[in-house]
Amino acid sequence: MKKLLLLPGVALVVLALTWSELRRPEGPLLPVGWTLATFGFALALACASIGTRWQRASALLALAVCGQASALSMIDVRNTVDLIQHYRAWPSLFTTREGLWLLAPACQTIVVTTALLRSRPAIIDWVRKTVTLPVAILFLGFVVATAAYPAKGAAFYLGEVLLATWICLANLGNLALVAAALPSESWVRLSDRVTTLWGSATALRLFPWIVAAWVTLVSASLCWAVFERVPHIPDDVGYYFQGKYLSLGKLYLPAPPVQAAFEMDKLHCDGEKWWNYGFPAWPAVLAIGFRFGVPWLVNPVLAGLTILLTWSLLKRQYGHAFAGAVIALLGVSPWFLFMSASFMAHPLSVLWTLVGVMGLEKTRASGHARWSLATGAAVGGLLLNRPLEAIAIAMALGIWILTLRGRWLVVRTLAAVGLSGAAVGSLIFPYNRALTGNPLTTPHEKWAGALYGGGDRLGFGPDIGNLGWTHIDPLPGHGPADIVINASQNTYNIGFELFGWSFGSLCFAALFVLWRKWKREDAIFLLLPASVILAHSFYWFSGGPDFGARYWYQTLIPLVILTVRGIQELQERWAASAGNDAFTQRVAAFVAVASSLALITFLPWRSLGKYYRYRGMGADVAALAERCDFGNSLVFVDNSNRDDYAAAFIFNPRSLDAPGPIYVRDLGEPSNRHVADAFPGRPTWFMAGSPIRNERFRVRPGPGAAMKPTCPR
Repeated sequence: MKKLLLLPGVALVVLALTWSELRRPEGPLLPVGWTLATFGFALALACASIGTRWQRASALLALAVCGQASALSMIDVRNTVDLIQHYRAWPSLFTTREGLWLLAPACQTIVVTTALLRSRPAIIDWVRKTVTLPVAILFLGFVVATAAYPAKGAAFYLGEVLLATWICLANLGNLALVAAALPSESWVRLSDRVTTLWGSATALRLFPWIVAAWVTLVSASLCWAVFERVPHIPDDVGYYFQGKYLSLGKLYLPAPPVQAAFEMDKLHCDGEKWWNYGFPAWPAVLAIGFRFGVPWLVNPVLAGLTILLTWSLLKRQYGHAFAGAVIALLGVSPWFLFMSASFMAHPLSVLWTLVGVMGLEKTRASGHARWSLATGAAVGGLLLNRPLEAIAIAMALGIWILTLRGRWLVVRTLAAVGLSGAAVGSLIFPYNRALTGNPLTTPHEKWAGALYGGGDRLGFGPDIGNLGWTHIDPLPGHGPADIVINASQNTYNIGFELFGWSFGSLCFAALFVLWRKWKREDAIFLLLPASVILAHSFYWFSGGPDFGARYWYQTLIPLVILTVRGIQELQERWAASAGNDAFTQRVAAFVAVASSLALITFLPWRSLGKYYRYRGMGADVAALAERCDFGNSLVFVDNSNRDDYAAAFIFNPRSLDAPGPIYVRDLGEPSNRHVADAFPGRPTWFMAGSPIRNERFRVRPGPGAAMKPTCPR
């Protein structure tokens, strides 16, 4: 009989995954298809537990799955840069079928409200013993302020805040009920087994390696299957280009013939030298991947190293249990996994920061300043990668150095950090001179000056950042209001992306900060986010909607640490008020369930929605080149859509004199003739966007090219 009850849920999963109406014309599943599949899974889960001690917990868990999946489906997010995600407006929800998604949070609200009314005295007592009234008010204010990003007018924003806050509270209550409903005996038995296993030397030795392997595998899989092993935004397209020529041992390439035909955002050509505007550290590391033919694996490997370094650092400061909790949460963080699957420079910066903090921690523990040489080298590496982050991290580390015991240790540490940092960071001067002709002028400055006339720089004023990007930089210039807007956008993005929790990812960290139960070990992890936020307040741009709050990515590990500290503090308060560890185990269950739901709902939703062909980038051109056998052809790409050329440009060879197809903008005559003359003997093709939905491009042969039946005509 129980097997029959599973049939509706299993049937819904199969239907959602196989029905053609829930797929894109080219094949991949639509986000709504996965949502319906999760509904089927939830139904099967609830039915499978009927008549068992897990019945209540499973039913509540199924409701939580449907609640989070429905909430995500109400968000209007596209795979283009022109939109920061928002919940759909109330009129749209009440007048279209999109309003059906409201049924799940409505059911959650009924269930949660009923449970609250039944256990009201006990809940009020727990709350009183957990937070004071001022802390409760500040915390609720934080939840409301970070529930949505202010845009589209006051009325829309107010409606979105109400909807987002409702969804957060409904999901929070639902997950709390799941944790409370878990069968006590079964959960205690499971907790005891985990504790016993964790206490073994083998588990301690293997756990960080298992998490590191998991992170490397998942981020590599995301890069392969979701990002198609190609860059997606102008920044990492530039890094990709730079990594290619650095892998040849070149700091720049010769100017291409007809520069306008090879024009790309973030690239600069002065008539003689052609280079990317970015700083050299990350492209140099990426170049190693190009030398081995696996550039897409570089950031996933760095992610695994980040896990191992985080473990090594935190087990010294907080102990094995705490370090294990941090890397476990880091290992399921959608923000961390997606960024580690990209070709962006931020993961390398985080790794440098970990090295810097570890050097100072060893200095503090040993009393020897020699360990701080690694800290200085790490700051120098940051300067070669993302200079503003180097300033922010140096500020935080400098303050932390002043707290070391012993005046001479402080002096020696500052000297060691300064000398090693200068030794590594000074490499920027010959690099600048090689590209710009002036050791004090960075490639970024020269590129920005040529393109924006100096508007892309640090500081305040009406002429800074006024680039016309009103969809992501609404106010002209840069002033106090812009700081608030950028901070709001970044905080919202982190709260949404950090763990993918349906009630917000910053709740525990915010509570910990408000409780002010800080230890000496917490100092650096409070200083780092504060310094990063302060430093980026001087820059006009927030980073936009690409890969979360990417300009604040250095806050990632500190925020995970503060989250675990908040969880610890909550467990201690509840254990003290109850006189036993029952609530401690329930809090751990709450976090485990919330993170599991994020893996089931949030990660696939992001993969199938926003990051599918993000900004029009994919591997279509590589597949087309193989189908048509471009060989050493010259391929002119229609110039009416800038994304089309970017999607082709990334497949150019490492230098224009290397074998392989060369993709160039189709600017018509006489530009095309000049380009063809510069590459004599190459067959020519013409490529343009296809009007057919399941085709990205169509081609036609030019002189010397032979059309194959497999080519899309």
